[in-house]
Amino acid sequence: MLVAEAGTSPVGATTAELIATINFIPAAGAASLSATATVTDWTDANNVEHGSFTMGPTIVPLDVLTSGIAYGWDSHAVLSGVTVSALGSGDPAGTGQSPIDLQDVHVDANGNLVAQVWANAGTAAGNFDATFTTAGNIAANFQQASTLPSNWSVVQNNTTGGTLTLAGAGLTNLAGEVQLGTITWTLPAGTTQADVSLTSGDIGGTTASPLSLAYGVSISAANGSYSVTALSGDTYDVNASLTAGNVGNAITSADALAALKLAVGLNPNPSINGTQLIVSPYQYIAADVTGNGVVNSADALAILKMAVGLPGAESPTWEFVNENETFWNPATDTFTVNASDVPTNLVNTVSLSSSETTNLVGVLTGDVNGSWVPVDSNGNPISNYTTITTSYFEARSAALSNVPLALWGLPTPSSPMTVTASNGNDTLYASPGATLICDSNTDVISFLAPADSPVGNSAIISGFNPSLGDQIDLSSIDANDLLPGIQAFTFIGTSGFSGAPGELRYNTSNGETIIQGSTAGTGASFQIDLTGSLDLQSADFKL
Repeated sequence: MLVAEAGTSPVGATTAELIATINFIPAAGAASLSATATVTDWTDANNVEHGSFTMGPTIVPLDVLTSGIAYGWDSHAVLSGVTVSALGSGDPAGTGQSPIDLQDVHVDANGNLVAQVWANAGTAAGNFDATFTTAGNIAANFQQASTLPSNWSVVQNNTTGGTLTLAGAGLTNLAGEVQLGTITWTLPAGTTQADVSLTSGDIGGTTASPLSLAYGVSISAANGSYSVTALSGDTYDVNASLTAGNVGNAITSADALAALKLAVGLNPNPSINGTQLIVSPYQYIAADVTGNGVVNSADALAILKMAVGLPGAESPTWEFVNENETFWNPATDTFTVNASDVPTNLVNTVSLSSSETTNLVGVLTGDVNGSWVPVDSNGNPISNYTTITTSYFEARSAALSNVPLALWGLPTPSSPMTVTASNGNDTLYASPGATLICDSNTDVISFLAPADSPVGNSAIISGFNPSLGDQIDLSSIDANDLLPGIQAFTFIGTSGFSGAPGELRYNTSNGETIIQGSTAGTGASFQIDLTGSLDLQSADFKL
């Protein structure tokens, strides 16, 4: 679960005979996070209005391929309007390994499904026939590729709803990988999923293997959440994009100076509580506006031109990174990104082999110091916007090999955190040694990894009250290190560990309640301390 609150932060042919079937699922039939994502408003003691949301994609439902939150790396503001798409199977990279490929599959600006049709023949061929069918009465149109020889002609019949028939021939034989053309299917308004199957094909007498391809799309809501419906196929690439539009005063001469300092190996960040913030990998990504994998004076000049609005200057763009990619080497306690080695393969994609949560971190190019905040249509900062709480990043740091909080523009706390519920149904994230205080409403204390509460530096929960519906969420922790996937814990009450992995127990002593879990069967892998002697039941946990 994520908890957010409002505020500001410092900071790619030949002859072919094809039959394909496409099934379209409209938005009304798509999976939704509406049951697990809520938005609320609250007012603090100073009468300042805040917005908050809670979202629970820790275990993605079976009818969802991927879901998560999109947010800015430093402001932590949630990002709405992010188009998140998933493409599975096919040959989207244009490797030409399949005799028949559907490449560059995407939804265009008009909401139409577009796919390039390619043939990859080992022998020369001078004609092809192709039939594509759809599950519904979907209009389709084929545009012949300009790369086909001029003596080639392709005729299409799209007069029958849901069927597109193609026939092509030419005096010049085709060999190797050749694009035949592009098909555009006009999707009904609100379509969020399209499944494509190439059930048979023939290229110059060579039979093509069956090919499947699936495409799904979701646009992040006002609270930053998105959900792409489950697709057919085995592996997927998830792509995220957002038009930068008006970024206000996010890019200034200060960013150009920061890029110049990065270029010569200096840290441009301010000191907080006497300690200078470590340079975040996201800052190098933001600084490399020329996209050559190096931050140098050319980037600084380009950013300065952006800042003053010089004609021909680079335009800011949003780049998205999988939150689980931290660029951190725990063996050396250093980030792997520097001015001479900036990731240039940021095509905004992450690979998935199963349903899972994918939180997306947005980086605005040119904004090296991370000053971007949401703005209105006039470019003026919005005073009330939703952000991800610091406690969430504390928990993510512990779960991701203790990556420094500087990754997200945050200072390292000088002492264990104290996190207090905010007079609502809250989710509090644990971290080593933290004190988490529940209130009189229903609260969830979430642990993302055993490292969030290690034995000897356990998290402390105060005010935990099962009668109010308070729960301890361990569902993100794999209870059995010996099995693949995420296994659930078995609650054994006050019994001792049997030596089997996956057991969760508790005991009371000296007015405290001690919870311990074993993920390897060799004793306690983590420990949680609760104030007061409590009679805990399995229902008090999300196992």
